[in-house]
Amino acid sequence: MIGKSIRTPWFAGADAPEVSEKSFISTTATLIGKVVIKDYVLVSPGASLRADEGGEIHVCHNANVQDNVIMHGLKDKRVEIDGEAYSIFIGANSSCAHASIIHGPASVGENTFIGFTAVVHSSQIGNDCFIGHGAKVIGVTIPDGKFVPHGAIITTAAEVAKLTEVPADLKGFNEEVVEVNTDLAKCYLEAYGHMSPTFP
Repeated sequence: MIGKSIRTPWFAGADAPEVSEKSFISTTATLIGKVVIKDYVLVSPGASLRADEGGEIHVCHNANVQDNVIMHGLKDKRVEIDGEAYSIFIGANSSCAHASIIHGPASVGENTFIGFTAVVHSSQIGNDCFIGHGAKVIGVTIPDGKFVPHGAIITTAAEVAKLTEVPADLKGFNEEVVEVNTDLAKCYLEAYGHMSPTFP
């Protein structure tokens, strides 16, 4: 469901989703408020992107938002990217894998993978990072190229300082995920149109 414009006591205007016609949104996904989806993004079944409290959720080109991902923000809390304020910002060619939670204020850089059921809350993740399945990253900044192991809990600068570079065997993983999901977005667009009630 792509929602209509939403008006709340803390937003002066009423903002509605802005979705590129080159992206595909499942009809069982929910977009509420100012959710900006750029080109060749796949938003999969069950995903929930709610910009009703924290403000704009921005998903850059060739990113993917997989099944049952949740994105939501906090009132009056933002991250700043290139001089603009967002509740959540997802960089180009990044993957938010199945059932991950991105809770703002938060940003994910370019070419970064967020694993299955991982949680990113009040954090900024750099470019070319790999956040493992089930990991929890809360209240920290992760530099470019860092690996958060599966199931790890990272909540302090001291824990961030101990993180290693992404292992060689995982460096191409996100690239493959992005390639597959970008192709799927294009295939679904061709088969169903921008958003079709026949697609689950």
